Amino acid sequence: MSSQRTPPIRASRHLHTRFSDRSFDPRSSSQCEDAWRILDNFGSGSVVVGVTDDGCKLDHADFDSPDKFAGWGYFRGRRLIKNIDIDADPKKMYTLGENHGTSCAGVIAAEADSALTVGAAPGCRLLPVKWEIDDSGYLLISDDKFYTALEFVADKVDVLSNSWGSSPTMDFAPLVIRKIAELANTGGRRGLGMVFIWAAGNENCPVNHNASMEVPCTDGCEVGLDGSLVWVGVETARRFENDLVGIPGLMHVAAVTSLAQRSHYSNYGTGIAISAPSNNVHAYYRLTLSGLGITTTTGEFIPVTEHFGGTSSAAPLVAGIAALVISANPDLSALDVVSVLKQTASKDLDFEGYSRTPPAAFDPDTSWDVSPIPPFDRGDFVDVGDPDGTWSPWFGHGRADAAKAVAEALRRRGEAGQKSFKRVSSPKLDIPDNDFEGVRDSVTFSEAANLSSVKVAVDLSHTFIGDLRLTIIAPSGKFVVIHDRNGGGSNDIRQIFDLKSTPSLGSLVGQFIQGDWTLLVQDLASRDLGQLNRWELEVEGQTNGVVNLDDAPAATIPDNDPTGIVATISTTQPGKVRDVEVFVDITHTFIGDLEVTLISPTGTTIPLHQQAGMAADNIIRSYTTATTPDLLTLRGQQIQGAWRLKVADLARSDVGKLNRWGLKIAKES
Repeated sequence: MSSQRTPPIRASRHLHTRFSDRSFDPRSSSQCEDAWRILDNFGSGSVVVGVTDDGCKLDHADFDSPDKFAGWGYFRGRRLIKNIDIDADPKKMYTLGENHGTSCAGVIAAEADSALTVGAAPGCRLLPVKWEIDDSGYLLISDDKFYTALEFVADKVDVLSNSWGSSPTMDFAPLVIRKIAELANTGGRRGLGMVFIWAAGNENCPVNHNASMEVPCTDGCEVGLDGSLVWVGVETARRFENDLVGIPGLMHVAAVTSLAQRSHYSNYGTGIAISAPSNNVHAYYRLTLSGLGITTTTGEFIPVTEHFGGTSSAAPLVAGIAALVISANPDLSALDVVSVLKQTASKDLDFEGYSRTPPAAFDPDTSWDVSPIPPFDRGDFVDVGDPDGTWSPWFGHGRADAAKAVAEALRRRGEAGQKSFKRVSSPKLDIPDNDFEGVRDSVTFSEAANLSSVKVAVDLSHTFIGDLRLTIIAPSGKFVVIHDRNGGGSNDIRQIFDLKSTPSLGSLVGQFIQGDWTLLVQDLASRDLGQLNRWELEVEGQTNGVVNLDDAPAATIPDNDPTGIVATISTTQPGKVRDVEVFVDITHTFIGDLEVTLISPTGTTIPLHQQAGMAADNIIRSYTTATTPDLLTLRGQQIQGAWRLKVADLARSDVGKLNRWGLKIAKES
């Protein structure tokens, strides 16, 4: 990622596939690391995720960026004390020993620069609301309190994560249900609806179902005086009700183990919309099951835990992924975001069930263990007539896939008025054996448009495709590897690469298509030979008109001077901004000294580079709305006027100059 260093996420196996452990199956990963690569950032700071729970340790090291919290609030009796109130005390947001909410917040958005943990959307902001807790550790939530909390966050958050609930019954007053439905459609920070995320529950029972048998809905254990578990027997029910099920824009999240199975405790059945990685524990504490915990923040003296879990962890992970989707495409409604998450969820999971609870001396008859009950006793995906695809009673529409969801969100950006452009080349070029330089072939687009979708078709003959790497290079220099030495000893590549099959292509969304596009084919191992026969590049893009502005000031940047230099490009072009790409060519021997800022004719400032890159030389790159989400704030502004680029050197010794800079501005239709 261009402007932020890679986070320390190796222990966060739920975010990537590089983890190595016999209890880890890569199919369980939420693919957040790949989503960050596609976005070229960690999520937008303009996207806010609310989390209602037992509080949040606001001064935790993983939340220490300026303005990380868009707000906060805590209940005292029936009153919600907000961060803007005169008597608000941030220390009251955390109670020692109550760490659940802090852990949930970390799963959502622990920062990328931390030394401890990292969340799904590290660049996004948080808004925690703290419920009071009784002496037994239960959250004190009532209809009127929940309505008050909803009123508070109504125009402040894009996503609201809730890792609490009850089984077999969870119901709210009609006024609360109507409020949730209203906010899901027209509320939220953007006025496009709020995505509601709910933990499905950890009782190994249905979420919403009338059963023909008695089904356990408790774990059967109590904590003894010495802290050990004491078996008291499960409580059962036949009627399971949850009146949140069926509200458009609200998703219940089930849990998937690190081995890509359903977590034994995870609730199931009607109402499950999607699933996400978490830990694994036997619902009745009778068996030892495989499955790794989730690494996240906690408020204890050691501020990180490796053992968070339950659907309590799966839900905020999906909330963070939803925030990445909105970062990729802020024009999506909440209902669109939910649809994207469902449609792109992975169905490549393990459908193996679990053994029934074995008898014990204290409980010889375990016939009570009947879950999961029919018709939810199998996890297969079936067609239930849902427009978002097949559904499983264990996994919902599948395991949330951040990379595919972000790629789809980018694809949907500005679909209206887009046109398709296609170029074909049949070069019949020999591919040099074991040669890093490879062979290149280019096609050219003369059209001025913003890319919204891309498809690459390759016809290549080669006797061992595991030798090959194929890379698409855009006119801006942005590149995406579409085939990287996979396929082993198979012969030939005759394949179409698109946003669904190759989500990394999503990083090209927002690029201007005008110019030369290159396919680079490299053979990186000896012996086998081949030929690039033919390839096609098909792109869809917006053709609402593009304004190209360019300046070559060759201006010296004063050393250690915050005043810096300001280069100006003026235009009389009418119209409003739909999209912006900024190109910068700066020679400098230590770019960690530099701040680069774009200033629009209305005075809006957009940070492009903020003392990142340390001792690296030169900034020669393009900034797009995909790589720099703050550029989205320019949408709707007038194009006409003076556009300025400020470059300041904030440290001694190294010097440089601004050689050239430019803008490509796509007009609103």
